[in-house]
Amino acid sequence: MFPDGAFGRYLYKRGVLLKDAGKFFEGETEALIQHAKAAAEQAGRPYRYLDSAHTHASGQSKEAMARAIAEQDGVTEGLVCIFSVLEPCVSLAVAGNRKTQRLEIVRRNRRCLHLYWYLIDPVFGWMHVRIQTWAPYSTQIYVNGREWMCRQLQHDGIAFERSDHKILWVSDFDATAKLAEQFKHMEWPTFLIRQVAAVNPLLPAIAAAGFDGYWFGMDQAELATDILFKSRADLERIHPDLVTAAITAFGATDVVRPDQEGCP
Repeated sequence: MFPDGAFGRYLYKRGVLLKDAGKFFEGETEALIQHAKAAAEQAGRPYRYLDSAHTHASGQSKEAMARAIAEQDGVTEGLVCIFSVLEPCVSLAVAGNRKTQRLEIVRRNRRCLHLYWYLIDPVFGWMHVRIQTWAPYSTQIYVNGREWMCRQLQHDGIAFERSDHKILWVSDFDATAKLAEQFKHMEWPTFLIRQVAAVNPLLPAIAAAGFDGYWFGMDQAELATDILFKSRADLERIHPDLVTAAITAFGATDVVRPDQEGCP
């Protein structure tokens, strides 16, 4: 819906006059919210409105809250919970132009309700899908490569040790490397479209208007390598140099302290 003229064509195909666009999209927003509430009720899972962003910086992230809910309720697979929260977004809307005295389509920054679906996927494990409830219904899908890897190791019976998002030890390096290679060749479009279809009940109507669906792109990506040493002695030989370089290049607050999880 973002290319010039596309949003106007979408409204035309849906039979919506520009003057009625506001009420139309309010109805679409409500449909997304009611779909989420119905999905949560059907699964017996909570739907909660959050009155603040709840980020890692605030000390209590949405993921931490979802994990606490899963642990408390004993959820090991499927929908864990759905959070709704007001957050900034880029939206499409109809506004009056004082110079031309006509309504026109504008792109603007605003705040709208976003829905966070927290899931434990049978393949990818912990993940979430975030959808904004105002056009163009932008969606973000978060998956964690190490979460996927740990599930594959368990499935293949390969012993390993994990600390938070770090893999500390594996019993079979060659088999683990082959699994890592598979991650690059996943059927991503199939997986991503399935996630979007689960959270956006408007897709059939959007497709009927001649808009086939979403374009997927990488919003954020992290490439990280866990360096595993064959013995503690091997690490201790270079440990002082690693600490010195880390403190010099970063800062004392950026370096893992001995009392923090994952420190050797």
